[in-house]
Amino acid sequence: MEELRAYRARLLEQAEEQLPRLREQLKFFGGDELFEPIESGGWSPHQVLVHMRDVEQNAFLPRVQIMLREAHPELPYFDEGRWMEQHYDRAEPLDSLLESFENARQVLLGEVRAADPQGWSRDGRHPTQGIRTVQWWFEYCLQHTEEHLRQLGGNKESRGQLPAETED
Repeated sequence: MEELRAYRARLLEQAEEQLPRLREQLKFFGGDELFEPIESGGWSPHQVLVHMRDVEQNAFLPRVQIMLREAHPELPYFDEGRWMEQHYDRAEPLDSLLESFENARQVLLGEVRAADPQGWSRDGRHPTQGIRTVQWWFEYCLQHTEEHLRQLGGNKESRGQLPAETED
């Protein structure tokens, strides 16, 4: 049981550590670079951040909240592609996106920290993922963020590894 407690504590630390790492990664994109595809035919850094925020707010956080409050609930499906098509706003400021992502993450952290050991094992049924626990969704959330952190950081060499100049 001690190993499980230590593992979960490390997950919470990792979730906290991802926030400053995201801010740091985004410093490498200035001006128009923020809206240029990272990879040919792919999303821009701005779109990646919008996606990360939307999934955190509309998928991971609500699912965990529902599972912590209800016994064996049916979890909502979130169509992130369709959501992006319908709601993406290129004019949304980077600071606003970061703040809303960080706020959603802090609420999620608060929910999971407040859960007792059995809370981490509460489950819910998702239409495509099947029956999953709070811990599984939290791990998946962290994995999702890590994937996008790698995506945002993968092209530093071509940008000279120096953060973009920002206007104050």
